[in-house]
Amino acid sequence: MSLVDDIEEVIENYLRKSKYYSLHTLAQKSGIGYTTIRRLAQKEAGRPNADTVINLIDAALGPAERIAFLKKHFPKISNLLEDVYKNQTHSSYNELNDTSSGKASTALSLTLQPQLAAPVSTPSRESRASMA
Repeated sequence: MSLVDDIEEVIENYLRKSKYYSLHTLAQKSGIGYTTIRRLAQKEAGRPNADTVINLIDAALGPAERIAFLKKHFPKISNLLEDVYKNQTHSSYNELNDTSSGKASTALSLTLQPQLAAPVSTPSRESRASMA
């Protein structure tokens, strides 16, 4: 199955869990817009970015299911997050999985961002005046 097919299945399984679960509740829980969730469920969205997938599976799947999903589609990310999930205390683990704060995707984004070699500086007022 492709990533898009598996996302559709994740959404369908989430909706089957309870009569009170809807695309709207999934959108609220994941922090992803309702329209994006609907388009993912109907396979209209194309391939979503990693942040969208992380937020979606954090809201819809349990920890073991998340890791299995990530191992299948994002092996490098799964290794990073598996270590994070396993090394957290119980309360920290709950904070990490609190999708309303976006901590899991924030941790992922910070891990994946390239490091800048040196800070970019702007010329001082005096050096700008001497350039003119």
